[in-house]
Amino acid sequence: MAATPLTAAHLPNFDACATDYDALTPIQSQAAVQLARQIAVHASTNQTVLPKQTLPNCWLDVGCGTGKLSAAVLAQCGKQPMASSLAKLYGVDNASAMLAQWQARCKAWLQANQLPTAVCQPSCADMAVLPFADGVMTLTFSSFALHWADPQVLAELVRVTATGGQVHVAVPVAGSLSALQTRFAELPIFAFLPVTKWQTALDQQVQLRGGRLLYAKTLRFCQPFDNLAALLKNLKGMGGAVQTGQHVPVATLRRYLADTRPVKLDYNVWLAGAAV
Repeated sequence: MAATPLTAAHLPNFDACATDYDALTPIQSQAAVQLARQIAVHASTNQTVLPKQTLPNCWLDVGCGTGKLSAAVLAQCGKQPMASSLAKLYGVDNASAMLAQWQARCKAWLQANQLPTAVCQPSCADMAVLPFADGVMTLTFSSFALHWADPQVLAELVRVTATGGQVHVAVPVAGSLSALQTRFAELPIFAFLPVTKWQTALDQQVQLRGGRLLYAKTLRFCQPFDNLAALLKNLKGMGGAVQTGQHVPVATLRRYLADTRPVKLDYNVWLAGAAV
């Protein structure tokens, strides 16, 4: 079953968030670095990440945003032999303003390391319907993006990845925003899926392709805020996972905002990689 294509009803306006996104999302940066480290370890020790040298070495960042993950992967893998043959680095996102920042960030890294900047290829597209042929990517990765789709989106990442290539993902899962939910029970929290849903979807794809799971683990990330108002302002600025203006009685929201105690933003993030 194919993943459901994303629509404006599913997603915030990330074009409007692009300017301030990096400053407001330290947890996303931390998750990107953690995933990039896994990619570096497994790509460097598995020579099949470039299948028999029969394909151009192409990397794909799905839901690339402003380029946090692409930059982290370049920093971690850029000195490895597989990076020296990099033919294309594709970034897919449905927000053109995010893509512009992705391209600028990746080109800056490549230029600083005396590598050709022309390898960067942005693509404004739906990550549930990737605009690439089957099996053309040697390395496909994504961080803090797939939760906007359903787990079947993993089939799309695997589809575009060559036999012998690798897929690596970081996805926020159930248990995220638990500190908010515990303190402010009526806030409409984003419905993050259980890790088992994502793991099952990946396992199915690995089995279908005759590949193997490289790793799977869940990490917890936290960011403190002075109070709920500051946290909600941050979430709104980065696209948001709490819709404070909807389904919350005004009196309840006012009571919540009157609580000036510190609160934390917390995410459970599933990191997984597979050779396919």
